Amino acid sequence: MNPTTEDVKKFWEANPLCAEYIKHELGTREFFEEHNKMRRVEEPLEFQRKVYEYDQWNGKSVLDIGCGTGYVVSLYAGNGAQVTGVDIAQKSVWVTKKDLRYMG
Repeated sequence: MNPTTEDVKKFWEANPLCAEYIKHELGTREFFEEHNKMRRVEEPLEFQRKVYEYDQWNGKSVLDIGCGTGYVVSLYAGNGAQVTGVDIAQKSVWVTKKDLRYMG
């Protein structure tokens, strides 16, 4: 069976990225703190800085397709980029907005 776009959308609406592994409610400050710790275990910040070059995008526009929990969006934004995040799942867009609100 080949999944349709609607199948993919339904999956991500029901299973936000990494949410099943985090004990805190989706979208809470505690959720993002735990999520960030998990990401930094898998991808240490020094590695991320080399790969994503966050500091090279100050004042520039960045498009994150498949923004998930907003992790990458928030790091680019935190380094001064003008970021647009899109995702097939509206729940992911909602979670990304929550993350950005916590950042200020």
